[in-house]
Amino acid sequence: MQYEKTIHLEEAGTLAKFIPPSERYKIFSLKVTGFINREDVENVLDEMCTSEGEFEGDPEDDIWVTDIEHSPRLRYLDLSESQFVGDNTFPYMGWYPLLEYFAFPQGIEYTSDKYDSGFENATRLKTVVLPDGIKTIDGFSGCEKLSNINIPASLEKIESLAFAYCRKLTSFPIPRKVNYIGGGAFAQCGITSFQVDPDNPYFTTVNGVIFSKDLKTLVAFPPAYPSKHYNIPEGTETIGKGAFEDCNLDTIHIPDTVTKIEHWAFECSGLREVYIPDSVTDIGELCFRGSSNLESIRLPNNIHTLEDQIFSGCNNLKEVDIPASVKKMDVTNIVWSESLEHIYLHNGLEKITGDGPCFSEPLKYKEFYLPKTLRCFPGWLFYKCTNLKAFNLDPENPYIQYVDGAIYSKDMKKLLAVPDCRRKTFSIKDGVTEIGEFSFLGFSKLEEVTLPDSLERIGHRAFNWCHSLKKIILPKNLKSIDFRTFDDCKSLKKIVCLAPKPPLLTESNSHWHFLSDCKNVTIEIPRDSLPLYQTDEYWKKTKLIPIKD
Repeated sequence: MQYEKTIHLEEAGTLAKFIPPSERYKIFSLKVTGFINREDVENVLDEMCTSEGEFEGDPEDDIWVTDIEHSPRLRYLDLSESQFVGDNTFPYMGWYPLLEYFAFPQGIEYTSDKYDSGFENATRLKTVVLPDGIKTIDGFSGCEKLSNINIPASLEKIESLAFAYCRKLTSFPIPRKVNYIGGGAFAQCGITSFQVDPDNPYFTTVNGVIFSKDLKTLVAFPPAYPSKHYNIPEGTETIGKGAFEDCNLDTIHIPDTVTKIEHWAFECSGLREVYIPDSVTDIGELCFRGSSNLESIRLPNNIHTLEDQIFSGCNNLKEVDIPASVKKMDVTNIVWSESLEHIYLHNGLEKITGDGPCFSEPLKYKEFYLPKTLRCFPGWLFYKCTNLKAFNLDPENPYIQYVDGAIYSKDMKKLLAVPDCRRKTFSIKDGVTEIGEFSFLGFSKLEEVTLPDSLERIGHRAFNWCHSLKKIILPKNLKSIDFRTFDDCKSLKKIVCLAPKPPLLTESNSHWHFLSDCKNVTIEIPRDSLPLYQTDEYWKKTKLIPIKD
């Protein structure tokens, strides 16, 4: 039985009096007139629009499965004859709501708090009615069945991803006042051609594609464009953020008037091959991320920086040639491009940057070459390079050198990385004073490592995930060791620390401390030093015993 209800509120904030908790899961169709406010939405309507269920599937790609039986029955919600007071922004309402029809109240200028909308992933929502006076639309991504929405003339902004994955949305006329269209606003929609009000002073269309009024920036490409190839017009200078996100193109021609490609411009596109002319000097992060059909990409020879994840997740891309003009590149282009077998780096590259380990599947690189101009790189650069057959470092490099299977600073004072993560044993060279951060990260087969007497410092998470390491001897000159050095060393049972004074444990905090993952580790120390270790703020929390004579 369908339960319908119409309520008139003379005073905003009183909706709870008219819909007691016992009714909120039963109402199928609700119309509210009069005056409402944020309290009515957050305390009553939010509950009526929040579905029950759970996530299933891969932790990285969870799918929400709704429990229909135990979810609210509300499917039609009409607030069009009510006035929203006290605010001009519609608040968050619902979690995976089951609404099919929703009409906003009057007095709203913004459809949601920025980046916080309860309408995202409303997979049953078919119709949305916007009030006159609306200025900014956001928060309808994932509304797979949304096909009917009115566009008031007052509209000024369409935020990024506002209607992404609304596959049934086949048209969206851009009114005269719209001055901002965010990246990927219509990704994976069913729009074959855009229409812009001819009196709009900011945007225009060329063959259904949205451009800035001066035709210098390509703003939005229709996701369901009827052809598999597109020629970007001559004179275009910038390809905007998310402009081709999720487009169904196979090929594209980029003219040599283009100088800039902004963030995620071609993310998750269907492109198979891309030739970027040398006129382009700036490519934004995530530019081609997730373009699983991409087999070939030619990067321009005048680009100096390769931002985050330019081609990560391009599962058919086997090789990439990084131009010699690139001086700095982000490491995510290496470790999150899991299908790459060859990445060619050239003299000119100075820095490979990255803040922390980027978890990935085992990488497929068969060979790796570091040029002579390279100054620095993350210690976990070769994390999970299990297929690596050959490694080469230009012998003329004045900053680093490759000696007996490891990369050291030129003065041999610091161990930077070990390319072969399959090593079972390893001896660090005499004279080394520091082990760099993440140097042995993920060496799951490492059973034995020999540290030199000269060693003074062990860097952040240097032996993290060395699952087979059972024992290690810390030399007498050790002065500091990072508190997460042995994170998740499951088999570690014994540490012999020969240092007469407790080495400084760096960066320890109240939530994580030295050997947090190694509950059964015993630390042997010089007998005469036992009192010093037992009174140290951090070492005293470990299992300390004197070295056996």
